[in-house]
Amino acid sequence: MLKLSFGIVLLIVSTAAAAADTALSDPMQPAVTPPKSATDSAAPAAAPIVYTLSAIKIEAHHRSAIINNQLVRVGAEVDGAHVLKISPQVVDIRAGETHLALRLNKHDYKHRATATQRP
Repeated sequence: MLKLSFGIVLLIVSTAAAAADTALSDPMQPAVTPPKSATDSAAPAAAPIVYTLSAIKIEAHHRSAIINNQLVRVGAEVDGAHVLKISPQVVDIRAGETHLALRLNKHDYKHRATATQRP
């Protein structure tokens, strides 16, 4: 009986020592990335800017749009891109040498109610 209990104690102590040697990481902590060395000369490419068209408003003498949560008109600049044209469903912009046509989704179209329409 003494040999058996001594064997169990020895097994528990060796398991605890092995567990203490291996560092357990906290799964709730962000991953640690190793620091970049001086030999890493390649700089990471900048992430491309995403342009999101949220709304277009066209009135008799005024056209505006909301791009990346900013109210803009033709000729304005938003996040490095110039607004070229605002039409009822599309806003044309130029970002550097790239021309983009930002479109509203069909379910985003809204029109003013007229006398024949019911609320």
